[in-house]
Amino acid sequence: MIRQRVSPHATARQAASGRPRVNRMAPTKARRLRIDPHIETGQRLRREMRDEASVAAPSTTARSQPSLHVAPADAPVVLVISGVAEAWPGAQADLLGTARELVPDGAIALATLGDVECDPESAGADGLVTWIGDCQSGESRQVGALLAAIAHYRPAHIVLADEAADADLLRRLAVALEEHPALQVTSARGGKVTCLVDAGTRQFTGPAPKLVGLRRSACAAFEGFLRFEARISEIDASMPGREPFTDEGLLPVRSDTLSLTEAEMVVGAGAGVTDYDSLFAVADCLSGAVAGSRVVCDAGSLPRARQVGASGSIIEARFYLAFGISGAPQHLQGIRACRYVVAVNTDPHAPIMERADLAIVADAQAVMRALTERMEKVPQ
Repeated sequence: MIRQRVSPHATARQAASGRPRVNRMAPTKARRLRIDPHIETGQRLRREMRDEASVAAPSTTARSQPSLHVAPADAPVVLVISGVAEAWPGAQADLLGTARELVPDGAIALATLGDVECDPESAGADGLVTWIGDCQSGESRQVGALLAAIAHYRPAHIVLADEAADADLLRRLAVALEEHPALQVTSARGGKVTCLVDAGTRQFTGPAPKLVGLRRSACAAFEGFLRFEARISEIDASMPGREPFTDEGLLPVRSDTLSLTEAEMVVGAGAGVTDYDSLFAVADCLSGAVAGSRVVCDAGSLPRARQVGASGSIIEARFYLAFGISGAPQHLQGIRACRYVVAVNTDPHAPIMERADLAIVADAQAVMRALTERMEKVPQ
């Protein structure tokens, strides 16, 4: 309870004036909140309009339901193939989306040797393969099962990832179908592909062949608001294909035939090399390719195709071992993209010794023989 302190002089004045005493802290009619009837009516009308709109509006579920896409019966078929395991997380969805970019009006089917790792209806699959029997035991059975799927769909294009184990599967299918695939494809759109050629140094764009190997950077999942049929096709995985493959393991590489632009290890010879038997022995032990300077190729010691330099091959080897090469400017230009360079020369002031990550001042013949003897003792 709040009491108001009143001065006795003020009380006497009020009594003398004859006016009643007023408590100013008490609420009066003038201080009460008065509600305008027009405002109250407007608020009520707005509430009623909101209620009517919520009743008349369709449900969110009905509005968000995607429409069904049905591929025409005569649409060209693109068969997307995935191995036992995805080439990368989300690869199946990415391959389906890219296949639809490659043939926008086509019918896209998915055949995977492993589990289906995506939602085929939303990822863009008009068809889906299910296998009858074992389709995973060995490369020959895998290829045979996929050949049965290819015979069923008769696709215009076959799309795989050119990554991980799927890259090997792609090449096995190319041999079985006798087709030339487009490898390392960086773009696939509108019936055309762009792929890397010449060990990744150039790009080529042209019509898409039957077999297309996609890099991960070229793939993107489908993002449209559609639902696809994903019709099931049961295919017998035990159907005989071609002759089974024989896995020969890792075969030795001939140093005189290995391409310079594809080799990760190159052994080069200059004017200081006289023992070419030791040179080829070192290259064979390292599974590398043999190369030569312009002086060596002009002299006929090595074929012109083995020349490294501005007027020969520009190499991007991971390791370049140079024996008896002085390092002319045009030769240094040909090896500038090599990651590691080891040079062996009797002249410590040769230009290649400055470029080398490791420089050995010694006779090339002695180093080659010692290196061969040491590597032959190392177990394979």
